[in-house]
Amino acid sequence: MNDHGNVEFTSDWWNPGTIRCGCGQPLHLSGADTTACPCGNEYSSSAQLLRANWREFCRDTGELTDDLDD
Repeated sequence: MNDHGNVEFTSDWWNPGTIRCGCGQPLHLSGADTTACPCGNEYSSSAQLLRANWREFCRDTGELTDDLDD
């Protein structure tokens, strides 16, 4: 038996996969960046919903009112 000390093994390959958005649209997640659905939802590479539809978010924060939606 030979002692080679600490040997590090790494893998650079990772396939984040495909998820189904809340609107029903299938989304192919990117490995390094966020993935946006045409409905406005945005997901991380680990399938975490980062931001719901931007109009709803802006209404909640007061940045958008219904009379400016047109």
